[in-house]
Amino acid sequence: MKKTIMILVLCMYHYFCSAQNINIQTISENEYHSLRNKYVALALDTLLFVKEESDYISLPLDNDGSLEFRNNSSENYIDEYIKFKYLGFLDHFNVYVLKVIRFSNEETWFVDKSNGDIVKTLPYYCASNQYIISYDLPDSDRYNGMEIFCWTEDGLQKTDSLKPDWFVKNIFCLCENIFVVEALTFNSEDLFFKIILQ
Repeated sequence: MKKTIMILVLCMYHYFCSAQNINIQTISENEYHSLRNKYVALALDTLLFVKEESDYISLPLDNDGSLEFRNNSSENYIDEYIKFKYLGFLDHFNVYVLKVIRFSNEETWFVDKSNGDIVKTLPYYCASNQYIISYDLPDSDRYNGMEIFCWTEDGLQKTDSLKPDWFVKNIFCLCENIFVVEALTFNSEDLFFKIILQ
């Protein structure tokens, strides 16, 4: 009975997502690990000259200027505690990626290299050269599930969102439009998926 319900739920998600040009395929744990072993990380470019000191990060901009992010790690001001960590540069999106750490949460900032604007703040993410998939965890204040973004002439735009009965444990990009997910259901069952964006 439980297996029948799970198949029905997966079929419903497959139908729902296919209408939005998203195909979610269930894969086995063995296939997941096989794909994981073949996976070569889409490396963030970390060769750009970014000045990272103990108390600030300075990002060079295309207009010969720079943008500075200063840490505030004073324990006397817990509400104002903030620390920036440089993760790298996504060349196809022309954005720097920063992890922003506060006492209450962490998030990822995408900073436009051309003008220094913060174009998007996301909880957790996985990127290919074409898409960014954002996801959060169910223990966050506002659970959004998964959101899919692509770069358009108007900047980074959300194209789709999914709120399945599972959440992402691990995710990696297999190629520009295929992501592989290790997921956990809300009753702690492991599932494995291949997400194909069309």
